[in-house]
Amino acid sequence: MRKGRLDASFWCFIIKVMTGSKSVTNETLARMIERGFAEAATKKDLNAVVGRLEIVEARLENVEGHLGGLENKVDANTEELRLTREANGRWRAHMESDIFDLDERVSHLEKKGGSRH
Repeated sequence: MRKGRLDASFWCFIIKVMTGSKSVTNETLARMIERGFAEAATKKDLNAVVGRLEIVEARLENVEGHLGGLENKVDANTEELRLTREANGRWRAHMESDIFDLDERVSHLEKKGGSRH
C-alpha cells in the first residue's frame, strides 16, 4: 500500500461498519456513493465560502486598524492625564503653601487688631 492511499480492505471495513455488517450489493454501494456526492459541497459552494471569508478578513483588518487608532488615542490621553496630575500636584503644593502663608498673615493681623476666633 502506497502512502496516502487506502486499500480495498479498509473500504470494505468502512462499508460494513456503515451498513451494520450486512452484505452490501453493488447497487447499495452505488446509492451510498451517489448520496455522498449529492451531499458534498460543490466548487460553487466553496467559492461562496471563500468569498465570505475574504469579506470577513477585510472587515477584521478594518477593525484592527480602528483598534490601532484607538490604542494610540488611549496612549496619548494617558500621557496627557499623567502630565495633568503632575501639574496639579505642583499647583496643589504651591496653593497649600500660599494658604498656609495667608493663614499666618491673618493670624498675625488678628493678634495685632485684638480680634479673636
